Amino acid sequence: MVQEIGGAASQARTIAQSFAQKAYRQIQKTDKDGDGKVSREEFEGREQAFDLLDINGDDTITAADFKQAFTPESTDDGAVGQLEKLLQRFVEARDEDSDGYLSLEEFGGDEEEFIRLDTDEDGRLSARELAEDLAPATEFTAAQIQKLLAGFDRQDDGSSDAAARIEERVRKQFQQLVAVRDTDGNGRLSAEELGEAGDLLEVMDTDENGELDAEEMTRFFLDAVGGESSGVRWADFRALLKLLAQPEESDSSPGAHFDTRA
Repeated sequence: MVQEIGGAASQARTIAQSFAQKAYRQIQKTDKDGDGKVSREEFEGREQAFDLLDINGDDTITAADFKQAFTPESTDDGAVGQLEKLLQRFVEARDEDSDGYLSLEEFGGDEEEFIRLDTDEDGRLSARELAEDLAPATEFTAAQIQKLLAGFDRQDDGSSDAAARIEERVRKQFQQLVAVRDTDGNGRLSAEELGEAGDLLEVMDTDENGELDAEEMTRFFLDAVGGESSGVRWADFRALLKLLAQPEESDSSPGAHFDTRA
């Protein structure tokens, strides 16, 4: 069994690395000034593709961006490590005693769920435990989560301008999600288009029109990781992150939603 898992992981790495090499060669062709980077002006693909590949948010695409976008081991701890950084914010938004963990009361979920998540059985939940719960349900999330984190880590100086930039980066992620799933082209997602995440309508549909748009998902996400409301349930936030990590139900292969056509 272990050998089978190892073989599958090795095959996934090979596929990801091959895709990255081919895509990077395409990018090299568009580097018109030869500086080793591709600017938004030089990029000849779709704007959404540029935003996806620009991992660190500096408005250029480099070899490092490609490595992070398509190689699961591009970070020290892969998806779990990146998710832990993000979910630390989820914890901090609810951590009333500032001990770095969530008690059952702070967690706000049911006791059975709390016990399931508390894998070390110490009576509290860490960001690591939440990340380990979420990571198996997602694929190729490390680069996407790192992209969301870049908005916080590089711009989180407390100013209103920084907050606006963070919000815009998050909004772009959900605009891409809507674009992928919006089969009727109305700019919103119905319960049918949300698929398994259809229950999110009940908690996120603030205008009560029976559909979700990128703005509603953006507000929910930002509230979950430190907004004014700390009442976002783990189950709902988990469902939203899973949806963001796997935007396409029909094709979840590595890089499937990265359009790198030049």
